[in-house]
Amino acid sequence: MAEEAVKIFYSYSRRDLEMRNTLEDHLAGLRRARKISTWHDLELEAGSEREPNILNKLNTADIILLLVSRNFIASDYCFGTEMKRAIERHNSGEARVIPIILRPCDWNHPDVPFSKLNVLPTYAKPITSWADQDEAFTIVAQRIRETADQLRAKKIVDPPPTLVQPITRKELQKCDPAKILFIKNVKNPEGWAYLLDQRQQPESRTFELMWRLGSHGFQTPVTGDLMILHQRAKVTHVVEFLSNEVRKTDTGFFRQVKAVWIPEQDWSQLPHQKEFLGFSPRYADGNTHSLKSPGFTTFHEAWSNLEEFQNHIANEIQQS
Repeated sequence: MAEEAVKIFYSYSRRDLEMRNTLEDHLAGLRRARKISTWHDLELEAGSEREPNILNKLNTADIILLLVSRNFIASDYCFGTEMKRAIERHNSGEARVIPIILRPCDWNHPDVPFSKLNVLPTYAKPITSWADQDEAFTIVAQRIRETADQLRAKKIVDPPPTLVQPITRKELQKCDPAKILFIKNVKNPEGWAYLLDQRQQPESRTFELMWRLGSHGFQTPVTGDLMILHQRAKVTHVVEFLSNEVRKTDTGFFRQVKAVWIPEQDWSQLPHQKEFLGFSPRYADGNTHSLKSPGFTTFHEAWSNLEEFQNHIANEIQQS
């Protein structure tokens, strides 16, 4: 079996960009040998949505490097969003978290979740406190190499099982058509959104559905409601809302959902959404659109009543 590069994610404050760049230089040999691949937020493509893409990389990384400094601890996004998710994945065995102490700061106490982990460099001495910082970076790079070698060996000996579980006909038959109440357009400049092999929990088909800041209707669906997702003029998901909780960040709002239907064929080969839905939505926003809304004229022009449409969608997903 060919060796697969270990994926490394940098969680850091941009105020520490120079030190992150230095670490990148020390890891260049491993990258050149294709033993590791590294990713940081400056690699985001222009026009792409920042948080979903960062979380996607974070959720699929094998090693997560926390570059710790007062700047890191002061950052709500680094210390809150990224570190919280990193520790969750570390505790579940999905990834290895390695804290690297860049500068002196108050991190070694129970209020800091990563304080229970082994940190680098040696004796947790901050890199800026070393007389020769290259010596400290070399020790860090060596330990990262050792961890990457361990993870690569484990992948070869014990390759991961296929995580995405197929949706059975029995599951589809359990879907209550009366719960199909909402529809939403999804926009992702980089390609298809919410592919399950890129999501947070592919084995259970659950993920966080995003609404950008300024979008409307993210609070409207309640637990158990079903929503149709369409993108690039194709219908790609029917999802069930798993709770009423809304997570807000600097970039948008997130709801936990489960895919109850996803087409198995190549999404680019799917029929046009009008063929699937029986009408063509004329909006381009990412808002929640209620099928019950009297103002949803394109829907009401095509369908005489909601129940007829709901049964049509139920038949479509069960036959596909």
